[in-house]
Amino acid sequence: MKEQNVRMLIFDEFQNLIDRDSEKLSDKAANWLKELINDEDYKVSIVIVGLERTKKLFENDQLRSRFWNPVRMREFNWNDEKQRLDLKRFLQTVGKKIKIQEGLSISSNEMVYRFYCASGGLVRYIMNIIAVAQELAAKKDVAVIEMKDFAKAYSMVVCGNSEIAVNPFFEESTDRLQAALAVVAPSPPPQRKRSKATN
Repeated sequence: MKEQNVRMLIFDEFQNLIDRDSEKLSDKAANWLKELINDEDYKVSIVIVGLERTKKLFENDQLRSRFWNPVRMREFNWNDEKQRLDLKRFLQTVGKKIKIQEGLSISSNEMVYRFYCASGGLVRYIMNIIAVAQELAAKKDVAVIEMKDFAKAYSMVVCGNSEIAVNPFFEESTDRLQAALAVVAPSPPPQRKRSKATN
């Protein structure tokens, strides 16, 4: 790590180090992590990422004092106006990193709604759909993501979601989509204001 000038270590899926029976981090794993944090030769920032039970890590007094600013990432809630806007901004940021067909924006009001319906607001599903859509697009002559790529990616990534009876990226009408996905997304997508015609 010193030779490569590593400045940050991110441990993902850390819940796998939490024993399922005792719901505790093993002493061996705790000591290993503590020694890594204390090692003066490295001096890197360490980020722990995992599912909800990862918080058991912080029941260890020696480790709790060494980690600051825990962040809990929950799914976006469509019924919360601020979270709808946060989801839109999130997709705007992601959209800058991908090649998508002209005229299609993943941060348009309609596409934000489609992504919410497809994911239930879970970032993991959103990113998996986009990643698979990128892979599908890369196999074509023109490597840009089209709506059909999102549709196919959705069917591959979220195929086990029994609450969703229709592919959100197949439906042309968000009104039909709203009716089909009422369980997942009970509120309608934000509508654009239409200017009134004048005589």
